Amino acid sequence: MAKVENLLATLRGEEPEPEAPPPMEGGGSVTSAEAVQEAVAPLEARIAELEQRIADAVPPAAFEEPPALEEAPAFGEEIPPAMGADPPQKPPPVPPAAPTELVLFLQTKMELLEKKLEISQQEALRSNLVLREREHAQHKAQREVEDLFRGIREAQRAQNFDRTLRDHYSSALLRVRELEQRLALAQLRMIPAEDVLAQITDDEGRAALAARIKEQLEELERKTAPPAAGAPEPPSFERVEDADGEAAADRAKAGFSRPVSAVAPDIDLPQTAVLLGRISDLENRLEEAQEARKREADARRHWEENILFALKSTRRQWQKAGGPEMLVEAALETMTDSLQARDALQSKMNALVAKISDEPPDSTETASLRAGLAECRSRMEALQDKLGKQMAIVQAWVQRSKGKGDD
Repeated sequence: MAKVENLLATLRGEEPEPEAPPPMEGGGSVTSAEAVQEAVAPLEARIAELEQRIADAVPPAAFEEPPALEEAPAFGEEIPPAMGADPPQKPPPVPPAAPTELVLFLQTKMELLEKKLEISQQEALRSNLVLREREHAQHKAQREVEDLFRGIREAQRAQNFDRTLRDHYSSALLRVRELEQRLALAQLRMIPAEDVLAQITDDEGRAALAARIKEQLEELERKTAPPAAGAPEPPSFERVEDADGEAAADRAKAGFSRPVSAVAPDIDLPQTAVLLGRISDLENRLEEAQEARKREADARRHWEENILFALKSTRRQWQKAGGPEMLVEAALETMTDSLQARDALQSKMNALVAKISDEPPDSTETASLRAGLAECRSRMEALQDKLGKQMAIVQAWVQRSKGKGDD
């Protein structure tokens, strides 16, 4: 019982009473007491450690004084019988001690910590709500930015498609003009050589041929001339750049779902289809004209080869028949006749000059004499041209004869 009281006194903060030494009846009992003491020593050390930890954790005023216990008999003593003894009376309860400053400080500290914990929980809840709102706003802004960029890309795609369509339209117009020019040139070159040779023989044919060539040249100049000031021109290609991205995105969203005619309202699709059909028609006509031109060139080359072969055959036959000598003889005879006619004309002109000089200034015959003199002069010039041609033939034959002699 003394051990328990000492433990309770230690818990209350009081000093424990010293233990009385056990009675020593004999050597055997002392030895057994020492053995028990050695066995209980680790338990006492453990109990002391627990008491120290309890004393450090809880103040002694927190405990109420337990009721007093009876003193336990010493080791080896006989326990008296307690059948007829009266039970011990419990002492009155001890009133609770007043809280110390440490307890008050700890209670105040606990209350402050609880308030801070509550405030921290409220702040954490508020921060969580704000974070959710910010995250929602961020997702919304991200979706708006994605829609904006998607609209800008669609606007750029629509502008590229519009520009490509305009380029194709203008290139088709240029192709039509080029094919018209080539067709006009092909038609101008398709005048048959037989018609040219047939029309060159007389004055009316030459005039008709010249008029035909002039008409085709005028048509070619009219087709190749630049368009007039009032004529419709291909649509101009202007790139519109918007500084406001949202406006561009709205226009892209509104215009990307429209048809091609809404994207490019100034381009007439039926007219474009007609132009493409006209281009194909002109290409077919150009191919046909080129084929006809090729056939005509082949036929003309064959005709020229036949004419050249006929001329060569005629030349060989003419040379075999003595044609050059006969031509020179005829030229010499013609020159002789021309020289005689020239001498006669010279004598006549001298006579007319003498008559004109003998006539008085106011004579009426002077005019007729002068007219006859002018006629003689024109005949003399014609004879001189004829003599020059015949002389050229004779000189060519002489040069040829000299060349053969040198060989």
